[in-house]
Amino acid sequence: MAFKIWFIMFFYITCNLKPLSYGIAISSHGECPDGHKEGDSWSWGETDCGRCSCSAKEWTCVSCAGVLDYGLDCYQERHLGAPYPKCCPSRVCKGDPDFNQTKYDLLGRK
Repeated sequence: MAFKIWFIMFFYITCNLKPLSYGIAISSHGECPDGHKEGDSWSWGETDCGRCSCSAKEWTCVSCAGVLDYGLDCYQERHLGAPYPKCCPSRVCKGDPDFNQTKYDLLGRK
């Protein structure tokens, strides 16, 4: 019985958090890469949509990746020139203030 409850909870949480789970984080102990020093932060990733930072004994990088499950009345939008995390994919749905019917129609979802 306990396994059944655990499985149902796991399944529910996994399915409902799926759109929030895209991304990557890397952390390492030791010197910062590429000559960076403590207190430095820099862009990272193929599209520079990530951020790294260096502290006393470790460095960390975070980035968004993947495609959001944008649902029936939504589309995905990215602002690649924006700094992290504003460059990450976002979901725009009908009723949102930034919804653009033309972008939605280009997906063939009239």
